[in-house]
Amino acid sequence: MDLKGKSVILHDMSLRDGMHAKAHQISLKEMVDIATGLDEAGMPMIEVTHGDGLGGASLNYGFPAHSDEEYLSAVVPALKQAKLMERYGANCIYCTGSAGYMLPADVTVKIGLLRSELNANTEIGFHGHHNLGMGIANSLAAIEAGASRIDGSVAGLGAGAGAGNTPLEVFVAVLDRMGVETGGRPL
Repeated sequence: MDLKGKSVILHDMSLRDGMHAKAHQISLKEMVDIATGLDEAGMPMIEVTHGDGLGGASLNYGFPAHSDEEYLSAVVPALKQAKLMERYGANCIYCTGSAGYMLPADVTVKIGLLRSELNANTEIGFHGHHNLGMGIANSLAAIEAGASRIDGSVAGLGAGAGAGNTPLEVFVAVLDRMGVETGGRPL
């Protein structure tokens, strides 16, 4: 095997798959300490979640000591993450409400912060879930705060504790009533 001249990018999975060996009980301090050490060692990619991926939990491996959002926020504040993504060439930064827990005021603060701090030509997107029946209200708040891309799915199909994504057929009808151009028509 001759690999001379090849180039690879290393992606450290210790803080994701390593969660299994720790029954998903890594503390926020341990998460920050390990991520900081990996970063200082020059590791180009570090994945930070619990071992079943973002939003996952498992009876096989245990439920995490902290949410993915808590782990990610402890390691890299959200605005810093967004600015890094933008610097690396992202043309759209998404705020996700995948747990369906946010209220419109939460969405307004998060999207408003992104809009005020990122380049004007960087699009802002929102991915909301309908767990508490707030998918449409949160998506409207996101638009008002500066988001130009909104996710949803027909009949709300999708993940999110069974409640799914923002239901597009209702959302499109609301946008139509509000005079918002979507490029589509009410379903």
